Amino acid sequence: GKLIKTMFGRGRRIRGKTYAKRGRIKVSTNKKLALSIVPLTTLCLGIWQTKRLYWKLDLIEKREKQINADPSLLPSGPTHEMLEDIQFRPFYIIGTFLHDQEQYMMNRTYDHKPGCHVITPFRRADTGEIVLVNRGWVPLDKKDPRNRKDGQVEGLVTVIGLPRISEDKPNMFLPPNDPRNNTWYYRDLDAIAEHTGSTVGYIESVLGW
Repeated sequence: GKLIKTMFGRGRRIRGKTYAKRGRIKVSTNKKLALSIVPLTTLCLGIWQTKRLYWKLDLIEKREKQINADPSLLPSGPTHEMLEDIQFRPFYIIGTFLHDQEQYMMNRTYDHKPGCHVITPFRRADTGEIVLVNRGWVPLDKKDPRNRKDGQVEGLVTVIGLPRISEDKPNMFLPPNDPRNNTWYYRDLDAIAEHTGSTVGYIESVLGW
């Protein structure tokens, strides 16, 4: 047979027939390294996700135990650090609401209805300290306390709730807080306390009063 050249290179003669040499695909060292990294990365991500899952489940269990614990008397003179440490434990305080100083946290919705949270200073009977209490959501037509007289509880009451800490402004599009017009958009405890003459303490009522 005749010796011919093919696209794979020099041919070879076998029993009168001509066959082309098969080409081999060569994989560079860098490509081999890149291919080996893929399963290793996948394995690491899987381990990380598993650890994170167990961490979340453990945190949820811990928070549920804290929230379901029996309420204790709120410590006197709570600081930011103290509030951060105890914010998922229920506490109670005894005293009277100062309804004439209530504040409004705007842009709050409930069941797709616009409204606000009513934050009322609360004078403790045991220490005389004034603690801010978030009494919950009301629709906009009930923002004026004259339209919800039944909710303006008078006299000595017990409030049970969860302490909360300040929050930063969540985004640049949210308007700034406007204390002069009693309009708050995010929870700045220092500013609210200064405006109302309260101590730095804040409770979200969860079991009423």
